[in-house]
Amino acid sequence: MGEANAKITGKWTFEPAPTYTVTYDWGKDAPAGKDLPQDNGSYYKGDTYKVDDKYKKGTTVTDKTGTWTFSGWTDPNNGTMGEGNVTITGTWTFKKTPDKPGTTPGTTPGTTTPGTSKTPETSTPSQKEGKANMTNRVKRHRTREMRVHFPSALPAFWQQAVRSLC
Repeated sequence: MGEANAKITGKWTFEPAPTYTVTYDWGKDAPAGKDLPQDNGSYYKGDTYKVDDKYKKGTTVTDKTGTWTFSGWTDPNNGTMGEGNVTITGTWTFKKTPDKPGTTPGTTPGTTTPGTSKTPETSTPSQKEGKANMTNRVKRHRTREMRVHFPSALPAFWQQAVRSLC
């Protein structure tokens, strides 16, 4: 090389390191209307990320069928990005609200269910036979015995039918 300055020219190509994302999933089941958290970040291998804390372990949601309880998030990378996208899974458990005694699921509470001891405090069903309108009154007593009072005009077969339901 002599005493003169030398000029060296080079060409480099830049290739950015791959980036990864964090997504959330409810797994199997979750209460209606509970949106998954969103993470719009872009992470390099080794970057740390924070697991969303909108839903904390023990959070409950009650609807007309029962209570959902959040069990927590499962993060396979423990907050540090690995060599690929990560999915954080949230788990909910469901406990059904017990049916009220004497009701059939899907019926209106307070209505009599055949074959049960539940009877409204006072019930006045009407039966129509020809032109006669007959009314029975069923009252519930503290001993859980029921007394059925029939109008004297009530035919015997109707009396027997009512007794068989009690």
